[in-house]
Order: sequence, then structure tokens, then C-alpha cells
Amino acid sequence: MIQRIPTIDEFIKEDFSVNSKLKEIADNDIVIKIVARNPSGSLLKMLEHIAGIGNTGHSYEIVVDPDAGKYKKSFGWDGDGPDFIKSIETIKEPVNESYIFESSSSLIDEEKLVNYAKAIEIICNHEYGITYWHKESNKIFICLGDSNPFDTDMLENEFVADAIAKNGYNDAKQISVEIDMECGPNTSMGGWFKFNGKEFKEIK
Repeated sequence: MIQRIPTIDEFIKEDFSVNSKLKEIADNDIVIKIVARNPSGSLLKMLEHIAGIGNTGHSYEIVVDPDAGKYKKSFGWDGDGPDFIKSIETIKEPVNESYIFESSSSLIDEEKLVNYAKAIEIICNHEYGITYWHKESNKIFICLGDSNPFDTDMLENEFVADAIAKNGYNDAKQISVEIDMECGPNTSMGGWFKFNGKEFKEIK
């Protein structure tokens, strides 16, 4: 059975100088906090399975999306070496917001998006071809002129998301792309950024 150690939130609330529980965490240990939406519980089951096999001293490869060609990736787990999971704990109550990593930074590669936005603007001869980005919700809106050289269905449903996703196919599936003619996104919700030819600037 995996032994429970205090959560980060518990560490924060206690005095580090007198907290004897800290002795359970070695200098070379890492503490990772994951905030996820996963109703099936598959993420927790996967982590528990990694620990259950690896903590017995077994080394193996963890393979992600083995049948997906270029998106296949392997991660080595050195169970008979230094890799060992000391604790896994699910937290039902709200967590300290300072430890939540917004999804926006994990799905879209900003450098790739900037390059794509520049290309669309150039191809449209700087007449429309404007790209908007809602970072918090991973939404992209592209404004094209009525006359443009694109297959908008392919651009909207495949090319853009695949080109700007930070971590391949799985991230691309969660990126929303909308394309319309000679208009912009509904900015009343706030949080939209507009490409100005060099970078994305927030619409005030």
C-alpha cells in the first residue's frame, strides 16, 4: 500500500521549521500537483498502476498513444533504480489557486500560433486574415475576407489546431477553431487577444 504524505496545502499551513512531517520528503524528491477534469478516473488509475508495478522494483517503458504514429511517445520508468512514487492522493475540496496551471498555457504553442497568424495575414495580402486567441478557453478565431484562397473547412477542422498544438493530437482535439468572413469574435466575454502583425495583444 502506498503511504500517504502531507499535501502541499498542508505544508503551506504549517510552520516549516517545526514540521516533522517534512522529514518524509527527501531533498531529491519532487511533489507534483495535478488539477484535472477526468470523470472516468482513468488518470488516477494510471498513476496507481505505474506505482503498483514500479514500486516493486520493476523497470519498464510507459508508452503513450502507441498506434498514433508521430504522436507515439515512450517514457522510461526505472523502478529498480531511483524512480518510486511515495504517495498519491485525490483532493475533492477546492485547492489553492496559486497551484493551478491554466489549461491555456498547456495546449497552444504561442510561437507556432504567431507564425501561423503571420502566414495567414501575408497570404491574405494584409486584407483581413486576422487571428484572435482566447487563451483561457483555447479558442482561435480567424477573420478572412469574402475572397480568400483557403479551403476554410479544412483550415477550421484540421490544419490550424494540428499546427499550433503544443503536444500533438490530443491537445489539438481540445482546441476550438472558428473561421468567419469580415468579422471578429464576440469579445463581450473578455479575454480575447488580437494579432497585430508581431504579437498577440489583449483587446481592452
